[in-house]
Amino acid sequence: MSYAYDTIADIIRLAEENNISFGDVVLRYELENYDRSEEGVIREIEHRLDIFEGSIQDGIDYAEKTASGMSGGQAAQLNGQAPRFMSDIAYKAMTYAIAVNEANAKMFRIVACPTAG
Repeated sequence: MSYAYDTIADIIRLAEENNISFGDVVLRYELENYDRSEEGVIREIEHRLDIFEGSIQDGIDYAEKTASGMSGGQAAQLNGQAPRFMSDIAYKAMTYAIAVNEANAKMFRIVACPTAG
């Protein structure tokens, strides 16, 4: 059985066909295509999540402007405020995206998920 996919729709279809979770499809794909154990894949995911979370926190905690003055402080202002005109999850995603962008602009650890483009 191949767990290859090109789209999110493919992942959903594979999950439904095999009665497994979305995450299990991705995990099985990683196991069949890379020379890693399940524990190794999970350890790598946890490591990357730590990096992402650190970048978010840096963007929120370090509110000063960049050297150019073009970026900085917006994530800190948005964090913890009540969302207006959007759902809580969309507001949190927006705040976190701005935080990562601001941390990247300050040349902290550059986080590019999935493409930085």
